[in-house]
Amino acid sequence: MGRASRRYALLALVAALVLVATAGCGARLDKAQTRAAIGGGGGGGGGAAQSTAGATDSGAGGPTATVATGAQGSTSGATGGSGGSGGSSGSGGGTGGPSAAQSGGSGCSAVAGTKAPGLSDTEIKFGNISTITGPVPDFGQTGRAGAKAYFDYINATQGGVCGRKLSLVTADDRLDTATNRAAAQQLMGQVFGFAGNTTVVDNGSASVLGGTDIPVCALTIGDASATMSNGFSPNPVNVASHSNGTVAMWRYLKSTYHITKVAVMTPAQNDARERSIGYINDAQAAGLQTMTLEAPITETNYTGYVSKMQSGGADALITTLEVNGMAKLARAVQANPTFVKQLKVPFYGAQAYGQQFLKLAGDAANGTIIGINYDIIEGGTAATQTFAQWYARSAPGRDADFFALMGWTAAELCVQGLKAAGGAPTRAKVTNALKGIHHYTAGGILTDRDPANKTTSQAFAVVGVKNGKWVHLYPASGFANG
Repeated sequence: MGRASRRYALLALVAALVLVATAGCGARLDKAQTRAAIGGGGGGGGGAAQSTAGATDSGAGGPTATVATGAQGSTSGATGGSGGSGGSSGSGGGTGGPSAAQSGGSGCSAVAGTKAPGLSDTEIKFGNISTITGPVPDFGQTGRAGAKAYFDYINATQGGVCGRKLSLVTADDRLDTATNRAAAQQLMGQVFGFAGNTTVVDNGSASVLGGTDIPVCALTIGDASATMSNGFSPNPVNVASHSNGTVAMWRYLKSTYHITKVAVMTPAQNDARERSIGYINDAQAAGLQTMTLEAPITETNYTGYVSKMQSGGADALITTLEVNGMAKLARAVQANPTFVKQLKVPFYGAQAYGQQFLKLAGDAANGTIIGINYDIIEGGTAATQTFAQWYARSAPGRDADFFALMGWTAAELCVQGLKAAGGAPTRAKVTNALKGIHHYTAGGILTDRDPANKTTSQAFAVVGVKNGKWVHLYPASGFANG
């Protein structure tokens, strides 16, 4: 399997652990990769699985850090973070939140003398722990690049926040829970907070950071990370609700496409099974019948599963497979003409969005219909277009994806908290400010959500593939209220 394929193989576990925005992820991990992803690899952060956070250690194999600063995206150190410039719509990202033009609020004159790790009179350092090497190399690169791009935008257009430039001190957890935890332990004394972490093993850092006053703005995957009182996600996971916030979406699909039964397909992994319950509950709440199918995480042939969907009377399907698995499933559907006629909503998962699925599935992608709670670049809002333009500068040649959007909006969320804290910020002030954010859209990139209470609205959009291109199906732009 190639480097790109290994990266996308991790998406199964991601999809299993987040809400509708990461629905279409999956399952092409070998046994060692699976153990590493869900069990921390059993390591203690040493040897090949060492953390790359912190100052260079003089000992053999010691950890190193990458510090990324400035509008040109310069980097130093060994881990090679993503550089570049970034931008946004210029809004504070939340309904009623402070705008970018406010540049930090009324207390910006009080910039001197504040003491906190990672904070000086001229700079604010944030940590970023993402999966860059290991069994699935580059998995976290787009999320890190999104966060870096937004920080660079603030530095370049606003001079930072209250005159302080923003920078990332990056660490590579190598898809190992213990390494993720060790990186947090090392960085927490060096950085003001954390922004844009992109990793499946975030429960490691949650065991260290949870319950502190250190602000953490990042995509959350694990239950421990999702429930941190000082953790704020642009894609909140409400662990207790047993819902993916998709009831309104399923009602729309039922009334528009007249579906009656949804096949929910998941990889054979415990967290995936748990999260698939949300789709089952939501579809049933919308008055739909459901059937479930489970595939080994190493599955490559979906012909038999398509036959089961057909004989089971499913006229809609949703998966938590990764992009390669979704593409193979789409081709298996295409090869079954009877099921093609029966299937009204081939919802391969919201993570299907992007050029990768179109390239892998080919003409089998045509007719795909997915529900999402984030905007797409094709015909998207001004904020989404600005993200796309500046992200292209940050990661030239790399397709923008869901994780890049989450890195960007997570960094924007942290900046909103910083601005509310004023010119003399402390960790506690910023964390408390973030606890007051109950409406967040990142300028229209996201549906309205409540990072403080870790919930999201029922608002949604439906997009699909026509003639090999992604198009808005409903509404024509923006989101429908749930």
